[in-house]
Amino acid sequence: MKTIKKPLSLLLILALVLTLPVLAEGEQAAYTDVPGNAWFARAVEYCAAQGLMNGVSEDSFAPNGGTTRAMVVTVLYRLSGSPVRASEKTFPDVAADSWYADSVTWAALEGITTGREDGRFAPDEAISRQDLAVFLWRSLGSPAALGGEPLTDEGQ
Repeated sequence: MKTIKKPLSLLLILALVLTLPVLAEGEQAAYTDVPGNAWFARAVEYCAAQGLMNGVSEDSFAPNGGTTRAMVVTVLYRLSGSPVRASEKTFPDVAADSWYADSVTWAALEGITTGREDGRFAPDEAISRQDLAVFLWRSLGSPAALGGEPLTDEGQ
């Protein structure tokens, strides 16, 4: 049942984002760097309203900024309801008082991440497409692959 609930939840969230009202032409979003008519404005507003993502400051979201490994596990943690966990140190490069400590600990305990080969998590490192795919796949319970066409950049 757990395997069905997570994909269903993600699909429900996607459906909600797609049905949010469009900001009126010229209407400004809460973040000064997210124009009301930007293709991503509704998604940013939804993620902020649901507490999935925060801006980089009170009035800036940085939509063209990079995404780190810590950011991704934090969004997954929040999507899972931010479950309370016993605090335990999981990686030497994750300070207990960092904004992402609970998220990284949760992701490690859930098997979403095992960290880098050298034992670090590398929270400030830009997330690679392969790590993003693995984090999402593991957060969905590691479902069986459906097959399909090979990716042209698969060897990279």
